[in-house]
Amino acid sequence: MEKGNQVVHTKILVHWTLKESENIDKESYINRLSSILKDGLRFGKVDESFNSKNGSIKINTNQDMLCFTETRISKSIFGANKLPFKYGRLGIGLHRKFVIRNGGNPVFYVNPMDSADIINLLDNADFLRCFVKPMNEDKVIEDWDEYDLSHYDDLEWRIIPDRNESLRSKFKTKYDSLGKYSIQKKEDGYYYLSLADAEEYIECIIFPDEKIQNACMDTILSFFKGKRIPIITTWNRLKHL
Repeated sequence: MEKGNQVVHTKILVHWTLKESENIDKESYINRLSSILKDGLRFGKVDESFNSKNGSIKINTNQDMLCFTETRISKSIFGANKLPFKYGRLGIGLHRKFVIRNGGNPVFYVNPMDSADIINLLDNADFLRCFVKPMNEDKVIEDWDEYDLSHYDDLEWRIIPDRNESLRSKFKTKYDSLGKYSIQKKEDGYYYLSLADAEEYIECIIFPDEKIQNACMDTILSFFKGKRIPIITTWNRLKHL
């Protein structure tokens, strides 16, 4: 879908990792990228709540999820939200088809004035709750004129490992036969989205600068040896895309 000359929905969903709060140096990028290419993208364990006038309402507690943004990459980096500073400075872009085949879905952004009522309606639909997110940050909205759409502008997608073992088993059998289902739970207790057999779906790897990119090239070339190499780029090269 296009709005003017700008693509609103893209086929590349980006997972940002390595937050500024972490000890970031060249080795950190090499180690994180090596881990991603070897073991897969690790699901986070997320606590989410909505702040209402009546107090905090829990949406998710210690929920396994892997998040992506559908926002155009240049807008992710240079737009008002500056997602790399919010979620991480290393971007892994996957084709939307691969995310969907592994259970990915856009989140349902809830109007901040209605969040509490909608979330309460989902008390008996835990799986759906995992895809619900307020449009706004933690601020309590008391008036329709208080616009805060900071979360909404993320255009977030999520993959949630199904908590129903029999259903997960069904889907795993179905997708394994197609070579598409790539989620595994490992000994450390975390779920991972494996990229080992998904090289064709890795669309881009985005670094904050050329020094970091150059430091990681051996890791990239080793993983993609003899296969299609995705777009390897930096923030500044994407400024106008």
